[in-house]
Amino acid sequence: MNVTEVPALVKTIASLWPNAPTYTEAHLEAFYAVLEPVPSDAVRAALVSLSREGRPFPPNAGELYRRSEDLVAPTPDATAAWAEVIAWVRAHGRMDPPTPESFSHPAVWDALNRCGYGTLCASGADDEKVWFAHFRRCYEAAVTDSRLAEPRAVLGAGAVRAALESIVHRPEDA
Repeated sequence: MNVTEVPALVKTIASLWPNAPTYTEAHLEAFYAVLEPVPSDAVRAALVSLSREGRPFPPNAGELYRRSEDLVAPTPDATAAWAEVIAWVRAHGRMDPPTPESFSHPAVWDALNRCGYGTLCASGADDEKVWFAHFRRCYEAAVTDSRLAEPRAVLGAGAVRAALESIVHRPEDA
């Protein structure tokens, strides 16, 4: 999002939420600082998505950032992430460790590294519930860390376009 698009964004927010505060120059600068790395289409889709929830209060810049990221590259829940890990372990074993590209989200790989891939592979099948509990804690921390880090490269134009088409042009809107 570029700096010239921020005033239109906050004007739209004020239109959608009549109780929105009067945005000052400092607000505009804050919105730009948070949303600058995110494509404009993703921010607009996030705004549409949040407005459809019937929220009583307008979103802040961080909420718009997180929703735009989630719309473009959804973060799997811990159970789905664990299923990816188990599928990889069963298919590849200890001798073929995964890379970040092996999973649907960088946090899955990060959590697996925090848990210890080799140790997981060496453990018995009886330990799977214990490992899942440990993985879930590691995964929650990894997801939080990934949200605090720089935006994922996934927020590229091609991925944004495809994801937004399914959100902005929903059949029930026609």
